Amino acid sequence: MEERKYAIFQKNEHRHWWFRGKHQVLNALIRREILPRQQRILDIGFGTGFFLSLLAPYGKIIGIDFSPHALQYSNRKFLAACILNDIGRGIPLKNNSMDIVSILDVIEHVEQDQFVLDEIFRVLVPGGKVILTTSAYPFLWSHHDVISHHQRRYVMADLISCFEKSGFRITRKTYFNTMLFPLILGVRLLNKIGLCVADDDQLPSPAVNALLKFIFGLEKYLVPRFALPFGVSLLVIAQKNNGTVTFL
Repeated sequence: MEERKYAIFQKNEHRHWWFRGKHQVLNALIRREILPRQQRILDIGFGTGFFLSLLAPYGKIIGIDFSPHALQYSNRKFLAACILNDIGRGIPLKNNSMDIVSILDVIEHVEQDQFVLDEIFRVLVPGGKVILTTSAYPFLWSHHDVISHHQRRYVMADLISCFEKSGFRITRKTYFNTMLFPLILGVRLLNKIGLCVADDDQLPSPAVNALLKFIFGLEKYLVPRFALPFGVSLLVIAQKNNGTVTFL
């Protein structure tokens, strides 16, 4: 990700509807899915550190990011340790050393996504969980993906296939950012034919921003309980076990 994006994220993430809505959804989900405290947590691609506060109550967090800009822009008060490392080359931790791994909107940036999931499986203890979010649907590809250095967007079947090959058992899989999907799809299509110019990073007017945040935030009641059939993003929680995959 470009340095300019880190600066924009740090400036807007506490106000922008996408960050605030996603924060609400993930907070509700994590509170439901991660119950024990004092766990060993690895956050891959901590970026500006905005989502670290969600994991902090559950243990000590080690953060990995490939970019020095992450160290420059991130609020690292929730991190026990920071590691500058390209996860495409491996995770520099021992086998069976982490209880939880979070990888939020990161895997779409790496070339070898299967290798990354294999590495996450390796460092998790038996029974350990990974929480992953990523971008959905190749047909939503836009200029935002290009400047964010994305390698791909996913459909659920392809993402689940990657988890299966690594030996994970899926405990939750869902799309999210579902309620705003028609609006975002429309804007993306209009952008592609040159009839609309919209910057995903731009902060909307206060009224529009508040409305979008409210609508997105409503999904905190849905995502922890239901598998939504479509959305702008994907979420998977998977557990390390003996390699058998079971869908719940």
